[in-house]
Amino acid sequence: MKKTLLLISSTSKLAQAAAHFFSEYTVLTASSSCKKADIRIDNAGNITPPPTPIDAAIFFTGYSSISACEKNPARAAFVNEMLPLTILEQLLFHSPVFPLFLSTDAVFYSENTEPLRESTPPNPRSVYGKTKAAAENGFLSHGGAVVRLPRVWHGEANCFTIAIQDELKKKYPTFVDDQFFRPIHLSDVLSVLRMLLLKKERGIFHLPGPELHSWFSLAERLSRDETSRSSFASCSLRSRDNENVRSPFLNLIDSRGVTGDIFSLKKI
Repeated sequence: MKKTLLLISSTSKLAQAAAHFFSEYTVLTASSSCKKADIRIDNAGNITPPPTPIDAAIFFTGYSSISACEKNPARAAFVNEMLPLTILEQLLFHSPVFPLFLSTDAVFYSENTEPLRESTPPNPRSVYGKTKAAAENGFLSHGGAVVRLPRVWHGEANCFTIAIQDELKKKYPTFVDDQFFRPIHLSDVLSVLRMLLLKKERGIFHLPGPELHSWFSLAERLSRDETSRSSFASCSLRSRDNENVRSPFLNLIDSRGVTGDIFSLKKI
């Protein structure tokens, strides 16, 4: 008999792909907006009783716009911290769920070029990072897994490639000079999540991709036609307006090497 996996609250490409990826599970969904969800979530975070015992749950919940979180910290605290922990406590009331929480490298604020590993203490300055770090503590206290992701790409247009392409449409495009990250492909994320679920691996895991990029280098990579190449030739770098929302230089998995034992990570 298949175990039951619950996917919680997101319309992201990653969550949509997960619904079809975990064929070894009976997959259920929980949502506050989708009428077809198996479990409904109300505005306070209360859920309808699960139709069957839940073995594991992946939390895709997130108010992920860093600038929006700065403008509305109360909503950020609710969506990123209180909502997932409220749902988790209700699920645990019904059955011993193994929870997996998707977090972010924004729980770090780094001014140097040292790798940020799972053992590095979080030191967020942004509202987004602070609320995600607080939620991490709750999931770890319940014996769950926390997966910190950089930007996720899937070979199609997504939020950060669209932002770059929109900027390249301007006569004088500019890109933030302090943003460095290792984008990871959606399929690689799902493969690691599957391993963590099957082994019930607890603790913190970093999932960076194989290549270090900046907004500038990605813009160069995405300059594939004559118009965008011409625009890229006139682009410049700028400093970030709000120092608190600066991204860490990079993050790396530690000696556990969670990705290295499974596959070769896809490059952009």
